[in-house]
Amino acid sequence: MWTNGHCKHTSPARRIPKVVALVFMLFFLFGNTGSQNSEKPGEVAASTPSPPNAFLADSLCALELYEQAAKALRSNEPGNALEDVEEAIRLFESVVQHTSDSMVWESYIFALFDWAQLNGFHYKDMQSALQTFEKGYQIALERFGEEYKHLSFFITKIGHVSAQMGDFETAVIYHRKAFEHRKKYLEEHEFYYLAGYLNLIYGLKGEGQYEEALPYLDTALVLAGKYHKNTEIETGVYLSYASAYLGMDKLDLAMKTYRKALRMDDGQGHSSNKALVLMGMGDVYIAMGDQERARQLYSRAITTFERFYDEEHPFMSWIYIKASQQMSAADNKPAALDYALKALRAVAPGLPMDWRKNPSPGAVTASVGALCALSSKAEALKALAEQEEKKEMLSKSLETYELLFSEVGRKLQQFQSERTKQDFCDVQESWVEGAMEAAVLLFEWSKDSTYLEQAFQLSEKGKAYTLLQNLRIAQGREESYLPDSLKMVDINFRKAISEVEKEIFEAQQKSGKAVAPGILSLENKLFALKRSYDSLVVANEARYPFYWRLRKNISPPSIADVQKRLLPGEGLLQYFWGDEHIYLFLITDKQYEFHYLENDSSLLEAVKGLKENVNLAEDFVSGGHAVYEQLVAPLLQGKGINRIHIIPDGILFYVPFEILLTQDVAEDAPNLRQLPYLIKEMPVSYEYSSALFLEHGGSGIEVSQYLGVAPQYQPPPIATQTGQDSLYTNLVFRNVRSEIMPLAFNVPEVLEASEGLPGEKLSGPIATEAQFKAKAPDYDILHLAMHAHTNDLDPNYSWMVFSNVTDEETVSGEDGLLHAYEIANMKLKAQLAVLSACNTGAGPVRKGEGVMSLARAFKYAGCPNVVMSLWPANDASTSEIVVSFFEYLKKGIPKDEALQKAKLDFLQSTKNEHFTHPFYWAGLVLVGDEAPVYFHRPWWQITVLLSVGTGVLGLCLFLYLLAEFFPSQSPLSHL
Repeated sequence: MWTNGHCKHTSPARRIPKVVALVFMLFFLFGNTGSQNSEKPGEVAASTPSPPNAFLADSLCALELYEQAAKALRSNEPGNALEDVEEAIRLFESVVQHTSDSMVWESYIFALFDWAQLNGFHYKDMQSALQTFEKGYQIALERFGEEYKHLSFFITKIGHVSAQMGDFETAVIYHRKAFEHRKKYLEEHEFYYLAGYLNLIYGLKGEGQYEEALPYLDTALVLAGKYHKNTEIETGVYLSYASAYLGMDKLDLAMKTYRKALRMDDGQGHSSNKALVLMGMGDVYIAMGDQERARQLYSRAITTFERFYDEEHPFMSWIYIKASQQMSAADNKPAALDYALKALRAVAPGLPMDWRKNPSPGAVTASVGALCALSSKAEALKALAEQEEKKEMLSKSLETYELLFSEVGRKLQQFQSERTKQDFCDVQESWVEGAMEAAVLLFEWSKDSTYLEQAFQLSEKGKAYTLLQNLRIAQGREESYLPDSLKMVDINFRKAISEVEKEIFEAQQKSGKAVAPGILSLENKLFALKRSYDSLVVANEARYPFYWRLRKNISPPSIADVQKRLLPGEGLLQYFWGDEHIYLFLITDKQYEFHYLENDSSLLEAVKGLKENVNLAEDFVSGGHAVYEQLVAPLLQGKGINRIHIIPDGILFYVPFEILLTQDVAEDAPNLRQLPYLIKEMPVSYEYSSALFLEHGGSGIEVSQYLGVAPQYQPPPIATQTGQDSLYTNLVFRNVRSEIMPLAFNVPEVLEASEGLPGEKLSGPIATEAQFKAKAPDYDILHLAMHAHTNDLDPNYSWMVFSNVTDEETVSGEDGLLHAYEIANMKLKAQLAVLSACNTGAGPVRKGEGVMSLARAFKYAGCPNVVMSLWPANDASTSEIVVSFFEYLKKGIPKDEALQKAKLDFLQSTKNEHFTHPFYWAGLVLVGDEAPVYFHRPWWQITVLLSVGTGVLGLCLFLYLLAEFFPSQSPLSHL
């Protein structure tokens, strides 16, 4: 994961966070060591057979060219080195297919290595570098086997390039694999044994696991002191210590360690190390709020770097970006722009120092540094344009942001990792805010409404990206763009990867460590699975381009697209919760409105207070009206809207808008039934993005099969003795599978809700995880009334609790807990899932993606509409509302209106005044569309109904005729 996200926005500048600096530092220190092998390719044992005479000349020429390239690299002449390496590779490829000479093969492999390194880190072609490192790794593995000691060089480089491209999850997997390989095949005294520790440390810190990294740093320091009496290496270790302390916000300790590293480096001539130390110290002063000292240190770091590298070297981009942000914070906006232009030129060779010039799409390197350089230029341009009121400059800022987003889109298409895509969408959100600020300001200056359209589309950038992408892929599977055999291979691969990831997660939780012998073996298994799956994806993408195009064609909708979907009286209310501003968009079938307000602490506290007070059944009245006044009233009042669809953002995902109060009321002992809730005025539904809102339309859906699930739980003796209700005991015992209290109302809920519906009910002992997994893919409506648990540490391992595990399930590996990742890997055709359980809509919020909840997992599996709970659900009240909801659905009432009526019925009819608090009735919300559900009855039921109806009609007709012609004999004559 990216700790805190790259280039995170903080006013007044957007800072490069700690992990980005860490990537740069670690790569700088240890990323160029791979070709400095302790055993040169030419020094392989002379007993290996020579190539045939026909190829001897080419072989010798290739070896000579490769040696020339090595000399050019040592002389810091990458251009000459690249030409020699490319020619050497061409010759090697004509030779190796005719020889088994180990020296020739190894030279060929390292020529590939150096070509990839030159292209990736000097000429910035990261994608080609990654492919070539992969190719070299595969050849080395096939030719020399797993025990080949230099195999880890390729593994490490794949990790480094992946990190530079922003794929930290892949980087960590490769660095752990390299660590394991080096410990197994290298001697402790070898430098690359030490480098294995340093790279693993880099991976841990990339995931934000700073505490876990410290013991490995201790070992690395011991190894450096014992075998490598080299000040540069020891300085590098201390630099890594300091960056870990900075990541842990131990600022005093970080500064102390940086100063120690600086004292070690002084006088040694290692200017690159010294520059890194100065830059790190500047980061610490930024964190301390001392801008002037940071400026001085960054300035010294730049001077030091420029003695070591020219201004267009990619390593220079990071320090220029930091300097740009610091100048912006110091209100020196012209200098901020100048440094930003230098940063961009360092990753886009040949670009002039002219703010009017941008690189062409695809021309910048694929590295994270290039994206941050683009964002730095866009931000600096915006700040200077605003200060000097220059529209042309502001337009160029917005253009630069759009280029940045197109490059992010390219990167998202490259990644297989779900987490990496979500990380990128997280990062993109901080850049989106800057772009929206530029678009809104341009609208205010020009009154050109196209800028508001652009602002709306910007607010959609990255929203629920991975969720929407998966739904498109699922659609592609259903429409047979892939053969059935390949569909199953793809699904089985994803399931296998998820299972190993679960084993790793559980092992880490059990051991309390991110790395341990057993975990490393699982990482090795995961490594092999992901490599195989990536190869499958690449092959399928080439063979079935239309199918894979579905996962790439993710673009935000236009306002006109949304308006076509809306009926008169309907409105879509979309939010963007930024660091500086909150943006509000209202779209109806005929109009479009936009508002924004400062994101001050009072509004945030009002929303937090509302969320917490409702969740805890405390006073919510003041917050309910304050939030309505600021976030809803400016758009809805006087518009004649009678149905609202809401796209929340940030903390708003946790608040049911139905409980917002449309009028101010006295706080002293209010009558909770009579409060002016928004739900009394209109039904409300939610969605993760406007693109998802449009995905399924608003037309009614016909369903035929219902599956209800109501497990049975055995109470623990201690819980039984307390005499508490099921909600209380579930909260107390929720971490123990065998200690979950029975639910008194879940079985009756399913029995009543399913009355008259075709389908099946799993209740009591047969409501097992295995049964649900086997049956759920065949049903149109899923209704789960049970216990659930949210895992905030990793929401993939949130779970729903089924009946006690049977012997048969134990053999098959089921544990009775259906995890979110298992749900996400299912293939569901259900149009509606009703999750009548605690916290099924709760979980951590990912910027852009939304709440990572159990409900989201059902949507990910293909179910477009989910009724979920935002907090712990009361068994009794939830059951009553859900049964009423189904009764209204059976009458053909739209889903949002059915839920609205069910809640209001409960609010007005409950005899327990305690239950009139929104905690007991407002937690269930609909995520999806409002369309009604039309229940299709089986043909035999229709036949029976027609027969009965015909019989009744015939009887009535007979009685009528009898009364008409034989009145005295008619049975009706006695009435």
